[in-house]
Amino acid sequence: MPNPPRELRIRDAIVTELQKIGVQGGAGAWLTTPTIVLGVITQAPLKSSDPQIFIHWAETNPQTSGAGAREPSAHFKRATFHLWCLGTNPAAGLDEGLNLMADVLRALYAAEHTLVAPGLAEAGGVTIGTQMLHPESLKSGTTVVGLELHADFRQDHSDP
Repeated sequence: MPNPPRELRIRDAIVTELQKIGVQGGAGAWLTTPTIVLGVITQAPLKSSDPQIFIHWAETNPQTSGAGAREPSAHFKRATFHLWCLGTNPAAGLDEGLNLMADVLRALYAAEHTLVAPGLAEAGGVTIGTQMLHPESLKSGTTVVGLELHADFRQDHSDP
């Protein structure tokens, strides 16, 4: 049976690390205790007062510049994932969104050695892209802070 697409394997490894937020190392090691949701933020949020982190794959692009961007039996690619940190506390919404973002960064930085592995993002690891507030979310009493994650990988012809 062939492996699942590389993007799903990377996403699942990221989710495994995000699930440690609020749990591993005790409550004092984290600012939040979020629920992790696979999917896009436009889907109905969970009926919960807990903060939530949505994650989904956004795109994969070939890496066409730099040394070794292409080999006869492999290609180098960059997958982009979107994470949406949803704060649900109207009184402390922006603070909650920023605390979620800080916990996501803390979890991903701690997992760099795990995510740079054969079959995952071995060509360059996972890097943090743009981080932004979505001000339209404030109208609904929630706060959404978005992050882009980029995972560079070498894709062999035998393992798409």
